Amino acid sequence: MIVGPIKALFMDEIPTGLDSSTTFQIVTCLQQLVHINDATAVLSLLQPAPETFELFDDLILMAEGKIIYHGPCSQALQFFKDCGFWCPERKGVVDFLQEVTSKKDQRQYCKYSLGKWDLFEACMKREILLMKRNSFIYIFKTVQLTITAIITMTVFLRTQLDVDLLGSNYLLGSLYYTLVRLMTNGVAELIMTITRLPVVYKQKAFYLYPAWAYCLPAAILKIPFSVLDSLVWTSITYYVIGYSPEITRFLRQFLLLIALHMSSTSMCRSLAAVFKTDVAATTVGSLVLVLMFLFGGFILPRPSLPKWLRWGFWLSPMSYGEIGITLNEFLAPRWQKIQEGNITVGREVLKSRGLDFDINFFWISIAALLGFAIVFDILFVVALTYLKEMVEKEESDTEAFKVFFGKECPGRVRCYGRNITKTSLKIKAEINALKQAHSEEVSTLRDEFQDKIDRLQNDFKTVIQQCNPQINIESIEDFVRIISWRC
Repeated sequence: MIVGPIKALFMDEIPTGLDSSTTFQIVTCLQQLVHINDATAVLSLLQPAPETFELFDDLILMAEGKIIYHGPCSQALQFFKDCGFWCPERKGVVDFLQEVTSKKDQRQYCKYSLGKWDLFEACMKREILLMKRNSFIYIFKTVQLTITAIITMTVFLRTQLDVDLLGSNYLLGSLYYTLVRLMTNGVAELIMTITRLPVVYKQKAFYLYPAWAYCLPAAILKIPFSVLDSLVWTSITYYVIGYSPEITRFLRQFLLLIALHMSSTSMCRSLAAVFKTDVAATTVGSLVLVLMFLFGGFILPRPSLPKWLRWGFWLSPMSYGEIGITLNEFLAPRWQKIQEGNITVGREVLKSRGLDFDINFFWISIAALLGFAIVFDILFVVALTYLKEMVEKEESDTEAFKVFFGKECPGRVRCYGRNITKTSLKIKAEINALKQAHSEEVSTLRDEFQDKIDRLQNDFKTVIQQCNPQINIESIEDFVRIISWRC
């Protein structure tokens, strides 16, 4: 066949029974024959050697009876790279092409069609678009915080305060309320995250992006809002309430509130990802906030806590906010008035609250709050990566709807109670048992009631016909229409 005037050769599994060296020599001869005679040769080979593969000009890659790629051999890797599959550096081209067409072996390569930076950029644009759509919520939160700051400013309005314990108690109350207000301002992030979770899980299941690509932009783009809320609160309340007038103290409090707000929003996002439902997340979130306030160092000072509970003081982000904001205020120059015992007023106030730390602890508090924010964001990523969406109960609830009402559910029944299916089946069984036990009594009562209606209808006919014989009444409905028309 080869020595004849044939311009096309079609060969199937020619290396069967041959070693790689012999196969390479045969394919080399075929390559020279094709190039010299300007012919065409189509060879079917199963995972040839790399040197044999390099002899071919074009590649037809097939899998399950379908052509996956048809084109130059030199562009095969670029084609699969555009599809989201990168060939490792030390991986042979033939082995890669063999594995990339197998569903079992594809999992070791990239799951997503874009690179990490492209995924991050796409999710960043997506998050910006969602923030624009929810701009009313962010504007409303800022306006609400502004109004609250104005009210707080008027409640704690003191232009002149004595440097004593009475004035310190007044300032401690205002500082604590500042921390509480900034902590609770991030709760809105809890509900907003829960509403987005169904779409996130669906897109994640379709391998549009990994969990980190969604969580990272969500955390980064919330930083400007933390800066804005902290700036609004600090600029309105700081000098009117009467804190230390140094500009450095103002900037330090502003920086501390940014870190506190970031940790609060990160905590709410992580709670939403872990508990996934608004009822469970808000319940647990409220409990967590109460515990943070309790161990925050103001309601119960650190020395007043039992020794076996003092570890809770160091696990609360509120504690670090309390430490930082009180150190910033009561170590200011105006609180350095010496009292009896050779101790300043500021140090005495801090010592009475169990917050007598060095000024360097202010920066440690900021670092701790930022660390809490990072830890909560990592928990957010882990929860979205490994925890499944709560859809298992949905199927059982739909089944309970069908059993109880005797028809298909027209929509999705979603209930996250533990015993909704068992309760529905139990009620259905009780109803069926009652029907069977009292079926004869129900039939007797139905017949008696029908007889009474028939007698009543006949009486109505008799009375109406005696009054006006021209009226023909066939049923009670006719009588009702006549009475309505008369009225």
